[in-house]
This record gives sequence, structure tokens and C-alpha cells, in this order.
Amino acid sequence: MKKNNEIDDENARAVIKWMVIGFAFLFFIIGSVVFVGATKEALSAHESASWPNVPGKIYISKIDKYEAQSTGGGGSNIRTTTLYRPLIRYTYAVEGVSYKNNRVKISATSDSEGRQAKFYIKKYPVDERVTVTYSPQDPAISVLEPGVSKTNTSAIFVGLLFMFMGTVFFLARKIYIDTEH
Repeated sequence: MKKNNEIDDENARAVIKWMVIGFAFLFFIIGSVVFVGATKEALSAHESASWPNVPGKIYISKIDKYEAQSTGGGGSNIRTTTLYRPLIRYTYAVEGVSYKNNRVKISATSDSEGRQAKFYIKKYPVDERVTVTYSPQDPAISVLEPGVSKTNTSAIFVGLLFMFMGTVFFLARKIYIDTEH
């Protein structure tokens, strides 16, 4: 017959085991989602480097301020963050058809301090002549800066890191919790 403290130890081990499995699963799933999304975006960015280009012209160049909400503390805390992104609109023509777009590059270009927005509105002022790179399958899809950026590779790395952490949690559970000490 087991003593009460032995039963309590077994229950505590079981709770810790399932908590660690939950954390491992959560980290692995978050990492997988980030990794898959970032990889798709990086592949599109890589593909854009070989797209054809045409001349274009900037007609709007300003900073767009917006608020994004995120949850924390188990979903009960809603936090609002002010973000800034460049609003760069340009026009271009492909085979006589005019298009308008606002995509500077494949990856997002917003931050909470406005540094990127300031950089891009200075780089692309109104009436500036630019080279627009467009998708040959759909000329309405275009960018001013084709190719893979640091943002693409950083997001892939973060996804892999979370997946690795999930794996480490799972293996640590196997080593430290499932074995008798």
C-alpha cells in the first residue's frame, strides 16, 4: 500500500509531466506556424527577384499610423500598440494597362518607433521615378524592392528556434520526469 506522500509525489509528477508536454506542444505548434508562414513568404520574395520590371512613379509617400491589439495573460489582457508603416503608393503600366500598388517589398515594413516608415518615405518621395518589379502571372502584384530580406530569414530562424525549444521540452520530460531519480 502506498503512503499519502508517495501518492502526492506521483500526482505532482503526472501534473508536471502533462504541463511540460503542453508547453512542448505549444512551442512546437507556434514554431511550425511561424516557420511555414515565413518560408512561404521567403519563397515568394526569392521568386520576386526574377520578375520583370517597368518604370513607375510615386504618387503618395507618407507615414501611416495604426493600432494593433494583442492579448496576454491568458487572453484577458488586451494591449494596444501603436505601429507605423510607410504608405508608399505608386503607379506603373504593363503592356498598356495601368496599375497602382503600395507594396514596397514582400515582407512587412512596420515598427513601433517609425524608423522603417521614415526610412522608406525618405527613400521614395512623391514624384520619384522608380523601378517597379511585377509578377508575370499577375501584373497587379508588384514590389519596389524584390528579393529576400533580413525580415524573411529572421522569421524562419524564430520559427525553427520555437520548434527546437518544443523538442527540447519534450525530450527533457522524457529524461527528467519519466525516469526515476
